[in-house]
Amino acid sequence: FKKNFYHTDIMWDPDVNPEGAYEAYQYRGSDIFRPFVYLSQMVVNENNTAPDAMLYITQAGYDWKSGPLDWALAGSYYSWSNLNGSKWLHEGEYKKGGGNTFITNSAGDIVYKYQYKLLELISFLKFKVWQIPVRLGFDYILNTAQGVPSNQDTAVYAAFKIGQDKEKGDFSFYYKYAYIEQNAVVGSLNDQDFYGANRKGHKVAVTYMPFNRTIVRAAFFYTDPVTLWQKEGNPLWEG
Repeated sequence: FKKNFYHTDIMWDPDVNPEGAYEAYQYRGSDIFRPFVYLSQMVVNENNTAPDAMLYITQAGYDWKSGPLDWALAGSYYSWSNLNGSKWLHEGEYKKGGGNTFITNSAGDIVYKYQYKLLELISFLKFKVWQIPVRLGFDYILNTAQGVPSNQDTAVYAAFKIGQDKEKGDFSFYYKYAYIEQNAVVGSLNDQDFYGANRKGHKVAVTYMPFNRTIVRAAFFYTDPVTLWQKEGNPLWEG
């Protein structure tokens, strides 16, 4: 199913759709203030002879609408379970847009060095300036798992979009800045054009709709590593 919860691309690549189940409730007794809660149990990788790799999400927040202003605010908790049961994620080294830290365990398998237990604060604000739609976004993520170094556990996203792309003649301009430390998120699943984890930089995109159902978009990325790559002890980077 589509990602039907509040999110940004420092956590999720636009190409990723989850699999599993979800439960959601939103209060509809007010046209102004609508609190909600969202739960999800996602299958990351199904295994026949070992526990499945799973993701559990809890998100709660509200949608607030006052005149021309729409404001959404939510807090989330992501709990990744048995990520080492997914070979596909293990192979998400830097060359493939992963960027997390891996080690070789006692059985000779390449595994994640750290767990991913993520706290998130996310917010979106929508309004109009001279009838032109404007959307602001902010996302802050902290990996609270034990042992993750303090200079590798944080990701920040700030972005804005002016205009829209819904019908013929629409035009929009988009800008984002992201700062993603090495083990702040699962790097194989976030924006692979931005290039995974341990990445900071900018994205600019211009979109135009010459016809209905036809979008022309140009995007520019400028990114760098947050810190120097630590090859020592990381088997996926050696050689």
